[in-house]
Amino acid sequence: YKQSNQPKVSDGNLILYYSDTCPHCKNVEAYIEENKVTEKLTNLQRKEAALNTANANEMLQYAKKCNLPLNIIGFPFLWTGMECLMGDQDIVQYFSEQISNK
Repeated sequence: YKQSNQPKVSDGNLILYYSDTCPHCKNVEAYIEENKVTEKLTNLQRKEAALNTANANEMLQYAKKCNLPLNIIGFPFLWTGMECLMGDQDIVQYFSEQISNK
């Protein structure tokens, strides 16, 4: 079995998983509000996943797709449709790149 070098195709989802008690999540939320990210990236969904078990399980499924060890997964966590990003700096960087094209 040879892995193809086909570019990954986005599943069309853009989901930010967060916890209400996470300071890094608040940094991302502030960036989203200040830069009107939801107006520019209209497919962005935000899901609380610290208390919501269904959202947490969904987040873990994406983490598995990215082959992330479950013990390193934390908030904020962004599924871009193709890849997983964690931490406020990487996520803000991603949003910054995405909205600069809009």
